[in-house]
Amino acid sequence: MAFFGLTGGLGCGKSAAARCFSDLGWSVLDADGITHALYGDAGGEVVSAIRSHFGDAVLSVDGTVDRVVLGERVLLEPEGLRWLEGLLRPFILSELELLVEGVVEVGVVVDLPLLFEWGLGGRFPFVAAVYAEDVVRWRRLAEKGIDMERASALSALQVSSEEKVELSDFVLVNNGSMDFLRAQCGIVSRIARGEAV
Repeated sequence: MAFFGLTGGLGCGKSAAARCFSDLGWSVLDADGITHALYGDAGGEVVSAIRSHFGDAVLSVDGTVDRVVLGERVLLEPEGLRWLEGLLRPFILSELELLVEGVVEVGVVVDLPLLFEWGLGGRFPFVAAVYAEDVVRWRRLAEKGIDMERASALSALQVSSEEKVELSDFVLVNNGSMDFLRAQCGIVSRIARGEAV
């Protein structure tokens, strides 16, 4: 079974690349989606641990994690962010392993933003990174309502886009059109499946 990791910095368009691979017939496993599910389980172990560590202020009225409030909190507390990543990592990796085992007939792309931050590059046959120039990234983030100050603070907590490019086996340049990104994903897809390029 073909299998590889997909990563990229904030605003690079990793989700767009993941959709391209899905359109090409790949099963895309989304680490952010797993995190959101964990945050949404009001009676779950993750929510209980977050409540104990950060207090009720990071919870919504329904007892789930308020991702915006928690995000603002960890921006101000680097130690809190490291604690949160340490909490989430085993849950996310365990769920990803189960999901990968359940996919038999199609290739798997693991969409994992913190792939290199968690030292997981060696767990994949290869890694593809989505890259975009800073001016493009900031514009995309602004369109999502994330101002440059917050975007810069979030980016500073991650491996830089340039480092992710250096550490990856393939780079998907996403400064232009979706057609250009789709064409690059098509090439990586064929290489991963051992097809002629």
